[in-house]
Amino acid sequence: MRLTYLFIGFWYNISYGCIMNVFNNYNIKDIKSHLSIIHSGVITVSSILYLNNIIEIQYVLDNLYFLSSYMLCDIVYNYFYWNKKEIFLKGLHHSIAFIGIYLIESNMYETIIIKLFLTEIINIPLELRFISIRYNYNKYYFKNIMSCVIYILFLYTRIVNPLKDYINICKTGSWIAFIDFSLIYILWIYWFIMVNIKFYNEFSKILFNEIKDSRKYLF
Repeated sequence: MRLTYLFIGFWYNISYGCIMNVFNNYNIKDIKSHLSIIHSGVITVSSILYLNNIIEIQYVLDNLYFLSSYMLCDIVYNYFYWNKKEIFLKGLHHSIAFIGIYLIESNMYETIIIKLFLTEIINIPLELRFISIRYNYNKYYFKNIMSCVIYILFLYTRIVNPLKDYINICKTGSWIAFIDFSLIYILWIYWFIMVNIKFYNEFSKILFNEIKDSRKYLF
């Protein structure tokens, strides 16, 4: 039954892409951003509802199958654009997600895994920031605000908050849960380091320009 949601997801992604490209002349990057926001929103809402005992786990699994269609399409997208680094990291990230879905289906660590999927909320401000960069939009410091939101969400949901659950998995978890959690946590730490390096470089550039401008007035 849940495979139906996978096929519905494929149909939705392809149909949405075709409609947006043909009738609205959106480019492939914008379409990818829209789909990422939609799927991230769906899994974020369903995860919150489950963690607050509003819906049952089977409904979350249905949404995860729907999300799986996007993850597979994302791998294909990166393959055609042939970004070797990106396709490796995205392929690893999505493979870890598929193992997480398997663990949920096996009635293993449902709550912990759902909390990990809840971190997909980061994709929403991330894709909004990508769109603002592509269209050079920064009204009301929109791009800067999204950058701050991404940083705070990433730090809390992917670095700080999962640590306690990771320690519990290391103590009591199965080997597949341990490997899956370890891989995603290491990947998140790597991405967070990259985010900090980029933030440092951008901040240094802004600070340098400010100092340079101020010297004009002093001298």
